[in-house]
Amino acid sequence: MKKIMYNTPLGLTNAVLDGRKTQTRRVATYEGLPDPFDGWLTEGKNAGKRAIGSGAEIKAISHYALNEVVAIAQSYEDIAREYEAKSMYASAARLEQLFSRSPGWRNKMYVVADEMPHRIKITNIRVEKLQDISIMDVYKEGVSLELTTHDAFKAFVELLNKIDNKMWAVNPYVFVYDFELIE
Repeated sequence: MKKIMYNTPLGLTNAVLDGRKTQTRRVATYEGLPDPFDGWLTEGKNAGKRAIGSGAEIKAISHYALNEVVAIAQSYEDIAREYEAKSMYASAARLEQLFSRSPGWRNKMYVVADEMPHRIKITNIRVEKLQDISIMDVYKEGVSLELTTHDAFKAFVELLNKIDNKMWAVNPYVFVYDFELIE
């Protein structure tokens, strides 16, 4: 099983776990592609993934496949806190006993996907330029529904700039993943 990481300090992991974020964009390629082809791969290890390219050359393949179940990466410490908040003290204590000395205790880059308690299922994948995002998709990215259209777009761009300050200006091709929280 693969894992997916969301920016926890910016509140994106919690937005997914709370059901406010049901879509994510991941850079496919920063390369300019004249009239890129976009389609599904149907065979082998890449079956169910999207591909984009130019001519006969594939330039990018989506990391996740349609209907794939993916673990939401969290540090073991964050999971232990979640268990404590749910009064699952034995589970929290066991997690701390097993992982408090591992690099994954505080850094979700080092956790094992199969040990993560929450998962999403990829329900759709498409390719678009980053700046082609619709207002409905801005809200699916976890931006507050209470914001006006102008303010929602502004909040989304500000969020992107905190993650990667060149991404919006460069306007790369992105894989857009729709997903549902399943656990």
